[in-house]
Amino acid sequence: MSMRRLAATGLAAAALLILTACASGAGGASPAGSWGEEPGPNVTISDDGTVVGSDGCNRLTGKGTIDGDRIEFGDLAQTRMACAEGTDVVEPWATSAAVDGNALILFDEAGQEIRRLPRIEREG
Repeated sequence: MSMRRLAATGLAAAALLILTACASGAGGASPAGSWGEEPGPNVTISDDGTVVGSDGCNRLTGKGTIDGDRIEFGDLAQTRMACAEGTDVVEPWATSAAVDGNALILFDEAGQEIRRLPRIEREG
């Protein structure tokens, strides 16, 4: 193989690695998007960290801080309605979450996993 062809192959391989790294993003997928079940626990996270959703019964809203594939929820406002017996509720709500493939993993204050919410695919 000629030196020129070897150099071109090396440059092409380096470019492919760079493009792959850019496409996957540092730290993996962003938590921005919609997660959970409707009805049931669900959350929609905007690119700016705005959070709206439900613990399965009560509505929640607020702002979080996104860092790569993670979000720290911060203080969220929640309604305090009486829920029907047997309602699937995540209470207390998570303090943070991270993306794992097509799921958002919710964590408590101690960093323990409390729930996995599947990605909600929206049409349109």
